Amino acid sequence: MDLFIDTANLKEIEEIAQWGVVKGVTTNPKIFSQEEGADLKTRVFEILKLVPGPLSVEVTTNDFEEMVEEASVYAAWSPYVVVKLPMNENGLRALKVLKGYSTKIIVGSIRHLQHINQAAEAGAHITTVPYKFFREMARHPQTDKTIDEFLEAWNKIKVPIA
Repeated sequence: MDLFIDTANLKEIEEIAQWGVVKGVTTNPKIFSQEEGADLKTRVFEILKLVPGPLSVEVTTNDFEEMVEEASVYAAWSPYVVVKLPMNENGLRALKVLKGYSTKIIVGSIRHLQHINQAAEAGAHITTVPYKFFREMARHPQTDKTIDEFLEAWNKIKVPIA
């Protein structure tokens, strides 16, 4: 299962991308609205410099014709842009028009770490993970304790490495 960071914040994307676990970025109109003063197209290209795709960009309308038009514009920006459509009647109609592309199951709206495990168990292709959960996934009390034990044991023997 691939992990995509669910944000449009450049600092968050840059930090987590350095870990080497992020395969893409997901966004939505609400996420973009939280990036004060950010122009959508400019931000898309800024994100693609940090994580060269895929980057999901969601349409901002429920109108069928507008969805198709907007999706076409976003898709033309880069081959790495993946258009997200709402799961409603018009979104399904738009999918039919826009399809000829392969699809993947994306699990989003992660509200706690267990959702990530459940997505993997359910066979999701991609899970969109908010920044705060990437930070939490990198920490576990037992893992931290075990790492400390390993280092403490190693420091007691002080064997030089070649």
